[in-house]
Amino acid sequence: IDKRLILFLVIGVANLHALIQPQTTFFSNYGYLKSSTLSLLRSEESSVTVLQASVINDLEKQKQKKTEDTLRFSGELTFTSDSLPNAKSQDLIRFLTGDDCRRLLLGSGGTRFVEALPKSSKLQHMWTTTAQKSSGLVVENDNLHEQKEVEYYITDTIVKFPGLTLTNTVVNGFTVIDNKEGSSPKCVSMLIGESRKVSGQKGLVWIFNKLTGDDGAKKRGEEYSKPQAGVVTHSSVVETKDGTPTFQVNVKFQVLINCPKAFIRFLPVSKTRMESQGSSAIERAMSKDFEKAVKGVRAGFMKWYSSS
Repeated sequence: IDKRLILFLVIGVANLHALIQPQTTFFSNYGYLKSSTLSLLRSEESSVTVLQASVINDLEKQKQKKTEDTLRFSGELTFTSDSLPNAKSQDLIRFLTGDDCRRLLLGSGGTRFVEALPKSSKLQHMWTTTAQKSSGLVVENDNLHEQKEVEYYITDTIVKFPGLTLTNTVVNGFTVIDNKEGSSPKCVSMLIGESRKVSGQKGLVWIFNKLTGDDGAKKRGEEYSKPQAGVVTHSSVVETKDGTPTFQVNVKFQVLINCPKAFIRFLPVSKTRMESQGSSAIERAMSKDFEKAVKGVRAGFMKWYSSS
């Protein structure tokens, strides 16, 4: 999941006669948002060479025609922890807004290492511009683009495909929004940047870099590029019908892939079906990680509460 691997693998499958298998995943806001991808079960060097020529040819034609189409993958999910009948809402809020909790949220319940980044004007700019362009994912009244008290974290994820190993580093901004209506505050995290390192079969690496634009970013010396997926999560403390407090996480995602119309003909299914199946696959993959995150947050709170 990136401009993600969908476009790369769709074209790869079409040209290498590989079997299509929805499976791994887009990078998430807190570590990686997994994507609907396609597995390459066969890859011959001669086929890769032919594919390289095909990609170059299609890219040149695209420059001349200047016609593009867009694949859109999007969704919204909500996760709620088991209730905490003996806990007080103010204690849950204290934990929710602390550093330990945000690391559990961004690190899939503590299963991935999360590293804090020192604040900088560049990271603040990345946060502001991403917030301004994420109108469909953020709550307008939150005014995220005006937030100055933002912490930044990076998380690495390694995804292996036949012939390729992808290491994806994502940068998330994390801030606390005080609710003006007097209800409890909420934590907002947003994917603001990413970088990728790919290794493996030379031909496939070349194709991947061409299709994702990573070769251009390297030439410009960019440490983190603009994320090609929009991901925003809202974490808060809510009460069940009987008044018992729980943790709740809401996540919205959107991936827009602009690609030459010539590439659309390589899709093994219709564009509409690809978007629907891809969005569903992303949701299924994200569910596994966010369920771990919510369980990890609850367990982390119980440990914190018992020692405080």
